[in-house]
Parts: sequence; structure tokens; C-alpha cells
Amino acid sequence: MAFGGAGVGRLPTGKVAFVRGGLPGELVKARVWREKNSLVEVEVEAVSEPSPQRVTPRCPVADQCGGCGWMHLAEESQRDWKHRLLGAELERAGLPAGPETLSPPLSGDSFGFRTRTRLHRRGDSFGTLAFRSHAVVSLTRCPILHPDLEAFAQALAGALRDLPPAAPRQF
Repeated sequence: MAFGGAGVGRLPTGKVAFVRGGLPGELVKARVWREKNSLVEVEVEAVSEPSPQRVTPRCPVADQCGGCGWMHLAEESQRDWKHRLLGAELERAGLPAGPETLSPPLSGDSFGFRTRTRLHRRGDSFGTLAFRSHAVVSLTRCPILHPDLEAFAQALAGALRDLPPAAPRQF
């Protein structure tokens, strides 16, 4: 696994593949959306042989939104992988990363914890940005937002529906 929740593999050509939506040990059908000299980035279209750690994301738009790259992985496995990735980064930086210096992961609420978000309005759409895109994923609900912030965002989305659409911007 890589930072951001992508699975990591290697193609027969030797290129490293970052597989958005993939988990270790899975067999997936994926499509390439970016290729560079030494790596390729792909997105899972279908899972033929799922990992036992795969879960159905609690968010209805987790596969579209750019904010929840880990939601397809069971919570305990998420903590384990993030802990491993942190240890690897500390080692890469020449810092101690063993069990005597790196505490076990803390476990708290996996939902309703986020107290910050960035929302966007384009035309009639109001919500978060899609993964690596300026397209807006309409806000239906966001299970990782703190309930008060989610309620505020929903109220704001409702208020914006009564206004004329936002003018398109050039990117």
C-alpha cells in the first residue's frame, strides 16, 4: 500500500503500478490513467478476487471523491498500513522507527472525526472535488466529517440550490 490508499504492484515490464482502489493480494481489472517512465497509475474498474480486508465503503461516493482513498480497506488494516508507512518514512529519513520509538497506532473514531473540509461550487454542483480533477462530486453526505460540520455543509448546499448557478471558470 502507498500513501493515499493505493495498492502497489509491479507490471511484467518492471514498471511500478499504483492501483487506486486495489488492495494487496487482489486480482483486479483496471484502466491506466497516467503512465510515466518508471511507473503507471491505474484505477480499479472491477475486483475479480477480493482481499479478505476489502469492505464496502460507508460513503456512497468514496470511489469518486478525492478525500477517502482508504475507505475500501477494513479499519484495523488501515491503521496497520498507515503505521507501517510511517515507520518506513522514518527509516528512510534515518530516524529510529522500531517498536521502542514508534508507538502502536492510536485508535479513535473512524467516522465523524474530520473538522475541516474544502467544498466547491461549479455550475449547479456543490461538494468535494473528484480524485485528481476539478469536477465536483455533489455532496450527499460525508461520514468522515464531524456531524456538526456535515450538518452545516448540508444546510449550505440547500441554501445554494436557491441561487443562480456559479459561472464556469477556466483552468
